[in-house]
Amino acid sequence: VPTCKIDRDGAYWNTNIGGGELRVLPSTDLMAITGETAPFYSFCLEFSESIVADGIMVYNAAVLKEAILGDGNLDPVGPLGGDLLDPTTAWLYQSYRDGAITIGSNVEAGDLQAAIWHLEDETGWQDYNKLTEAAKDFVDGAVDAAPTDIGNVRVLHLWTGDPEKPTHWQDLLITTPIPAPGAILLGSMGVGLVGWMRRRRSL
Repeated sequence: VPTCKIDRDGAYWNTNIGGGELRVLPSTDLMAITGETAPFYSFCLEFSESIVADGIMVYNAAVLKEAILGDGNLDPVGPLGGDLLDPTTAWLYQSYRDGAITIGSNVEAGDLQAAIWHLEDETGWQDYNKLTEAAKDFVDGAVDAAPTDIGNVRVLHLWTGDPEKPTHWQDLLITTPIPAPGAILLGSMGVGLVGWMRRRRSL
């Protein structure tokens, strides 16, 4: 199973909202599948899920088009039963990865994180008027761009433990510039995880 570690080395983090940049250290397998070639920075998709960013804990990784579990705002619902990645979120993250959006402080990182949570309709972040002006600018830019698909951006779902009874952690953002059979493999792994989740919920 492809894996990664998470830390905050060189990252900007806003402690006031508990969000911001996270550095992802992908395994060789994950890099081969996604096309990532080195550690990269990402943001959380879920407000209500946790993550340990100590650079030691190893997470199993699945590359999907939807966030798994989350806080219940599953609209629209993806084929695996998760929360589909919004094209506006994908556009915002791609702009960040392309360098069109630069982060130079903890406050700015928090603004971008808040914009992502708002676009993903996370509980507590739906009210546009409660965002900072900078966060509103991020949201407005993504909405005005009116993207129709998620392009090369995907959800990096992190989990640990037994695949039959996984512990689900956080969903991050990742780019996948190369289409690969491995992406299908990871998607299948995601299907297995969600299949188990569905069985559990039906018990």
